Amino acid sequence: MKKKTLYIACISLLIWALCVCFGYVSYDVNDDAGMNMAAAGAYGIFSQYLVYTNIVLGYMIKFFYFIFPGINCYLWFYLITDLFAVIMLTLAFSDKLSIKHSVIITVFLNFLLAGEFYIHIHYSKSAVLYVVAASIYMIMLFRRDEKVDKISFSLASLMLVLGFCVRIQSFESVLPFVFVLFVFGAWALRKTDKLMRYRLLLIPFAACVLCFAINYHAYYMTQWRDFKVSDDILIKVRDFGMYDYSNGSEDYEAEGITAADFDMIHHWMFNDPETFNEANLRKLESVGEKHNNSGLGLNMSVLKSTVKEFVSRFGNRTLAGLLMVIVLLSLAIGDRWLIAQNIIYAALSFAEYYYLIFKGRFFWRVEIIIWLSAVLISGFIVVDHLSSKIEKKDNITELSKRFEKIAVCAVLLFLIATVFIKSEVMDNSKFTNGDSKYEDFLNIREAKGHFVIYNIADYGMLLGAKDIFDIDRKYADYYANITEMGGNGNSPSGLYFAGKAGISNPAKALFENENVFFVSDDEAKDTLMGYLNEKYGPGIDARSVEVDGVAAWKFYTN
Repeated sequence: MKKKTLYIACISLLIWALCVCFGYVSYDVNDDAGMNMAAAGAYGIFSQYLVYTNIVLGYMIKFFYFIFPGINCYLWFYLITDLFAVIMLTLAFSDKLSIKHSVIITVFLNFLLAGEFYIHIHYSKSAVLYVVAASIYMIMLFRRDEKVDKISFSLASLMLVLGFCVRIQSFESVLPFVFVLFVFGAWALRKTDKLMRYRLLLIPFAACVLCFAINYHAYYMTQWRDFKVSDDILIKVRDFGMYDYSNGSEDYEAEGITAADFDMIHHWMFNDPETFNEANLRKLESVGEKHNNSGLGLNMSVLKSTVKEFVSRFGNRTLAGLLMVIVLLSLAIGDRWLIAQNIIYAALSFAEYYYLIFKGRFFWRVEIIIWLSAVLISGFIVVDHLSSKIEKKDNITELSKRFEKIAVCAVLLFLIATVFIKSEVMDNSKFTNGDSKYEDFLNIREAKGHFVIYNIADYGMLLGAKDIFDIDRKYADYYANITEMGGNGNSPSGLYFAGKAGISNPAKALFENENVFFVSDDEAKDTLMGYLNEKYGPGIDARSVEVDGVAAWKFYTN
């Protein structure tokens, strides 16, 4: 067993190292870049408040930066933890296999997951991987004849809790899949004493509850409360489209909420605490709920769209196609429990797709969460079923040879695909930060004055940083003369430097303070000017200026 573990760990480490050294390591979306910059201290204090992840994880990464100030602790936390999660997953898949077959499974899983977890880092994906890997590993530990190893279970529990802390929304999405896995696992052990081992799940459950309580206190019982409550409501407007001004305009106007307010939200500009605060957004939410008819239910139009989207994914998504292969393989095997489980996982995938379409959620961030959960868990139970037959002496000759041929061909195909499909692993041009963007941002940092930026992502996926491996503690106070009009600019950390510059309301400061400038395109400038005239005008205008080489807008009153 130790020798097999060593083989799995070494092969995984080698593939991981090749990807990190020769692949274009990047963030899938700028959410990770924002949290990375926050953790490195770019927003000043509050570096443990990463907003989208649990405060416990924030403190952990903050501690790592204290110990290792010269490296990007945020990035390396995910790279290393992703590696350990893949190793844990592979150990569970290979539990009943020989070393030879385990090597095949190890190579296959690593190449399947390399692009998503060793190259393109995204905290939402990592959260799913941690929870699924930990759950499958626990199932493996519970069914063994020997006692549950305390160290192994502790590591699995830690991995599961990390998944919970990284992103609770990802945890919620994968929970139905994991629940079914544990139910079927318990059913298989119902006539044995091993069933009592399920009581151990109370340990990670208690840890998750504790982390939730700590996070709730940090964000909802401190100065962060107004931002978090406001952001929760803004998400419903800008991300889900649940509330629309045209649907109940008279009621919105009666509460002092105008079309310009909605226009600002849709343009991701809401850093005006006099308008976009908890009290006003509660009013918006109250009116929105009154006119919102999007309660979850059966909708034939949504159902048709779901079927169309779901089926289309099998042709252009690797994981979706793999799920179809797994389901067909289980049907070919003919085991009724295997078929039942895989049909349930496919049905859960469809149900979550239906929910996303019903709520108007964008697929590009979250759909991999669905496919990853279904593929890994379905794949595990199929491999587990086949391995129990392959390793039996009376079946080893013919069945083992057939399995080896299929597995070797699959591994070779993945190796070839990895080399030729360069866009998925090596070429990452759409994620590049670009020297020109970095230089442009340096011009803002070195210019005199305070700059309110419409969209900091205009300065690259790394939000003004030079290189992804470069974001260490030297980026502390990196945004000292910058405030975001959107994003998390209205949070305590986002307003920290504005406060030090004597700015309490970034929107009003644009025309009240001669040293505050707005950096944006024409459309954002026009949207903001219309809003400012409605709230604080009339007579507010803007002119194009150049401040120490930085093109900006200067708002003023006539």
